Amino acid sequence: MKLLKLTHVSPGYKSGAPFVVNLENITNFVTANNFGIRIYATTSSKSGLGDDINTGFISVDSSSATNEDVEQLLAEIQDAITAAPGARVITLQTTLQLTGWNFSA
Repeated sequence: MKLLKLTHVSPGYKSGAPFVVNLENITNFVTANNFGIRIYATTSSKSGLGDDINTGFISVDSSSATNEDVEQLLAEIQDAITAAPGARVITLQTTLQLTGWNFSA
């Protein structure tokens, strides 16, 4: 199992505890304008075929973040994952502060 640990979290969100994303079934991360990053994962459907569904969201402060800031955040996440192919835990301190996180299977 490979985990992505995001540590630059707003102290106002759950006391600044890191976000930990299990990368096992994650297919991609996509920007959502200046609001944050959508997370897509592969899940099993009734037909047995994999479907990509939006299962998570990493939020940023949309009142101060720009689309370019979120694109940089996405690049930081992708670069960290690519740079550590054999790592079990990839720890990343992003330049943009994260303000929220949800994930549903």
